[in-house]
Amino acid sequence: MDARADFGKRGGLASLAITTPYSTCELLPEHGAHILSFIPSGESDLLWLSSLAGFAPGTAVRGGIPICWPWFGDDYPRGDLQNHGFARIAPWELDRVEIAGNGEVEVSMSLAPSDWTRSMWPYEFKLEYRIVVGRTLRATLTTTNMGDTTFGLSQALHTYFQVGDISETVVEGLDGVEYYDALDDLKKKCQIGDVMFAENVDRVYIHSGKELFIRDGAMDRRICISKKGSASDVLWNPWTDKAAAMADFENDGYKRMVCVETTNALDDKRTVAPGDFHAMTMEIGVV
Repeated sequence: MDARADFGKRGGLASLAITTPYSTCELLPEHGAHILSFIPSGESDLLWLSSLAGFAPGTAVRGGIPICWPWFGDDYPRGDLQNHGFARIAPWELDRVEIAGNGEVEVSMSLAPSDWTRSMWPYEFKLEYRIVVGRTLRATLTTTNMGDTTFGLSQALHTYFQVGDISETVVEGLDGVEYYDALDDLKKKCQIGDVMFAENVDRVYIHSGKELFIRDGAMDRRICISKKGSASDVLWNPWTDKAAAMADFENDGYKRMVCVETTNALDDKRTVAPGDFHAMTMEIGVV
């Protein structure tokens, strides 16, 4: 099978479908650089996408891999701005699509400042997003400070993973790691054993390692999440009440997803000096 990249449409948005000998991937290169799907050969999709997700300019897409940038959650002093920053709804540039000799496909996208971004975040920057689609999906988000003022940065690759049944899902690799519990006034706690799910979970794990695993009992697979440039992870599942309260989330959708997010959040927030850069990389695949 030859690698290829085909342009199409998702609702009112341009899409890019990538096929390699090892996997397929779909993304919205000009709308938030949003990755919708990654399917290794012989597997079901690693990513969960809500059937109620909207595909329109200026609208966040529920599922896949949204980019939270330049702030995560409400980590910005202005209370009139939406959570998770503006990158996930911003118009991006598709810079390059390259098919490598080994069958992998590399896609590069970028976001530059505008009057619109400066009205929310008054800094000069260059944001680059490079993804490599092959046996795994590797995504690198690089922030360069193009101005003369140092800025703080919190961010996330807010990955929605598809699972067969959340009650049979375990996240491995966080035993003994401290976390802030967003459902308990951000109290600091310590994880004992692997993470299992029987209720709403919303946590920021800090000083975490370089590798996590999702053990999906219902689908009989184990997903590896490795990273660089990140020392924090967010775990989220909305459970019943919060799922029902979201218009773009199926009432029972929480049963088939878990967010394991590669982040620079809370204690892991980064500072970028003029002329400097920070890169954060996530790689996902089935083991």
